[in-house]
Amino acid sequence: MKTKIKHGMNLKPEERFLFERLPDVMRLEGAMAAIRQEYYLFWDNIFKRVQKKHPHLDWPDNRSSDKKWAQFGIGKRDWPSAWPNWPSGFYVANISFERLCSPKEENPCAGIWIQPPKKLRIDLESIRKPFIQKAERLLGMKLRDESKSDIGLYYDLPESREALRGMLVRKKEAKFADCMVEHFEKLAKTIPLVDEVFKVKKKRGA
Repeated sequence: MKTKIKHGMNLKPEERFLFERLPDVMRLEGAMAAIRQEYYLFWDNIFKRVQKKHPHLDWPDNRSSDKKWAQFGIGKRDWPSAWPNWPSGFYVANISFERLCSPKEENPCAGIWIQPPKKLRIDLESIRKPFIQKAERLLGMKLRDESKSDIGLYYDLPESREALRGMLVRKKEAKFADCMVEHFEKLAKTIPLVDEVFKVKKKRGA
């Protein structure tokens, strides 16, 4: 039986609507790429604010405009992970435009992620429970334990995705930035705990 070859594009109605307005769509696509770049730089500035108070947090991981990872992390060069380009450390997740616009996505959250390289031979199983207890005590809250082969502890941001998106689109970016800095400042209370995992000696000014 011969397969019938389609000679047109199988576009959905909403796709056909956009395709019929291709020049305008292309202009919007270019503008959106520029907006994503500005958002990326916006998060870099948030990192600089956090680092000003915590200079030893020297390893940012900016995936704020990444549709897949949608997160921003801050760690130390002394806190490596099993993934060479990612630090163990503090993360705010689900903050890409896609995640902030879709109620079907997971809520924006913040937390601590630690997955040391195997070569360091750190026994996470033996330290996970006391680490969680100490972290919850320092932060004054119950954390959602998403640990598997790592330590992954998170809390949903009290600010809803709608509130965060509203800050951005209503020209209240400064309020959004202040909010994110506050969450990183909160997580920074656990710096000594993470240092302990990696056996990092305290440095002057840390």
